Amino acid sequence: TSSNTLYFQAKDKAGNLSEKKSFTIHVDQTAPEFSCAYYTYDDKGYSNAAGNVLTSGKKDITVYGSVSDSASGIRSLTFKLDGKEITPSSLTYTTSSTQIDDSTCLSSAEKFAEWISPTDGSSAPVFEALSDSNRKNVTIWKAVISKTAFASGGALRITSTDMAGNNNEDQSFTFTVDSTSPEVKYS
Repeated sequence: TSSNTLYFQAKDKAGNLSEKKSFTIHVDQTAPEFSCAYYTYDDKGYSNAAGNVLTSGKKDITVYGSVSDSASGIRSLTFKLDGKEITPSSLTYTTSSTQIDDSTCLSSAEKFAEWISPTDGSSAPVFEALSDSNRKNVTIWKAVISKTAFASGGALRITSTDMAGNNNEDQSFTFTVDSTSPEVKYS
């Protein structure tokens, strides 16, 4: 990211000069920092969002990750399942300074769920949408993906794009749906 200042001044035929004006141009050629870190089906247990995720297809999945871009700010997160764009049933952002890592997520699932989805108003603010006032400050995202979106399984890719058009794609994990109930045999 770099900045350049353009200075300009007008001069008429009589030689009169206008005030000098300036305009700063910010160049952002860096993709947002982005990761898809954890997922859960029931907000009780969290797993790393990597590899193959086996699901019955009976519950929505909640996916968490980090995203930041202090230069131009985050424009969007795009979700694709096997190349087809899907829309999460909810997508929220927060500006918490807490880092998402194994110690905050996996060791205390209940604390993590409260932190990312505050119910008492004491945690970092949660935003339902990106705006000019928050897009440079968001650090964490949470998406709920409907069970109907991944009913047949597939590879989930999430792309973060900043306001300058730079993007960062992450193939988070692959869903494998097993909707066949086990058989019990006895003799």
